[in-house]
Amino acid sequence: MSGKYKGVQARFLIDQPKAVFVHCFSHSLNLALQDAAKSSAYVRDLLTCAHESAILIKESPKRLAMFANICTGTNQQSLRPRPLCPTRWTVRVQSVD
Repeated sequence: MSGKYKGVQARFLIDQPKAVFVHCFSHSLNLALQDAAKSSAYVRDLLTCAHESAILIKESPKRLAMFANICTGTNQQSLRPRPLCPTRWTVRVQSVD
């Protein structure tokens, strides 16, 4: 999308030659958070454990039914195991929750 020759950046420069390309702040923040999470062994291990647990539960209908039974006793009955998305922190919040 930000390609110099065929991306949106190039199209903006055709219409406005003085335009300056600025990388998306949200994407930069996401990259910084990923690096911070990888540098902490506790956070990295927690996220790996949550990801692998969700995959383990989702791969088996029997384990998925057991997970649904466990969730019926809680207030959050619509919980589903979700694998972690490696690039989006908003999806990670739902997975860890």
